[in-house]
Amino acid sequence: MSSRTHPWLADHTVADTAVLPSAALVELAMRAGDEVGCPVLEELTPDAPLALPSGGAVRLRVRIGAPDGSGRRAITIHSRPEDGGVSWLRHAHGSLGPGAPAAPPTAPWSVPEDAEPVPVDGFYERPDGTGTTYGTACQGLTGVWRLGEELFAELRLPAEVADRGAGFGLHPILLDAALHPLSLTGASAAWADRWRGVRLYATGATTLRARLSPVTVAAADEAPGANGGTYALRLTDPSGQLVAEAAAVTVRPLPVAELTVSKARPHDALFRLDWIARPLAPAEAGPATRWAVLGEADPAPGAMVFPDVASAAAAVASGAPSTPSASPSAPGTAATPTTAGAAPPSGAR
Repeated sequence: MSSRTHPWLADHTVADTAVLPSAALVELAMRAGDEVGCPVLEELTPDAPLALPSGGAVRLRVRIGAPDGSGRRAITIHSRPEDGGVSWLRHAHGSLGPGAPAAPPTAPWSVPEDAEPVPVDGFYERPDGTGTTYGTACQGLTGVWRLGEELFAELRLPAEVADRGAGFGLHPILLDAALHPLSLTGASAAWADRWRGVRLYATGATTLRARLSPVTVAAADEAPGANGGTYALRLTDPSGQLVAEAAAVTVRPLPVAELTVSKARPHDALFRLDWIARPLAPAEAGPATRWAVLGEADPAPGAMVFPDVASAAAAVASGAPSTPSASPSAPGTAATPTTAGAAPPSGAR
């Protein structure tokens, strides 16, 4: 995958770096789930943003685990540069559930009469404070209305990518754009930190209507570091037919530091230097070893001092230890370890 195969990827940037929107991770997970009879994305938590290289491509690996007793399967998504030499980096993990979702009855879509329109002119040109920019290929938001804490939006796949929308279950540009209205209300929609209960009922949509409703989740279920809020998402086509829904989407800003970690992955990361503690074997009992200093010197505590090799050899042979000397330091002296009852090394000086 690269900006050559999918040019629109270059239009979604954070801190001047092309980043795969987490909506694309959702599309990958759901497409893989279809292959194993698990079309429901019960949960997907992004681990690290996928920063795309300015040149070259990345390889993707989507791994699905064996089903558990209820038919659920674990899923992980990894990437690494096309040329190899770098370990796989995990970008998301979650779970897939079995069962084909049944689409609810069609209901005409309309904005509530008392909803207030929110101006969207210039929205994509204004800085959002997170360093996120959307090029023309990723500008899918065309209208927004607000009623209390609920948001309603119209979405359209830009013309430059609409002809390629048929290759997706739900094009990531549309799914990502469904979260853009949150930025108009002060919340940060730069990064969807957690997706729960995602179901797809129809494919190939190019125009959608979105409804975002805040939901309350338990603190234990909140994604770590999330401070943008959690919302239920409902997407329909212009006729009111339900296309997709998510029970809960948690959004937050994307710190630049996370991009730095993603871009600076180590080469050969399977190999690393580590210190391994090893227990020392008990010391074996044996003759005590002491230092013998030859010549005039200022010896270390407990060292034996001899004027020459002959006197040191005689002391060792007799087994009689010598007392430490307090002689001043002198150049040209040498020390050698000696054990009572053993001769010192030949030529020790």
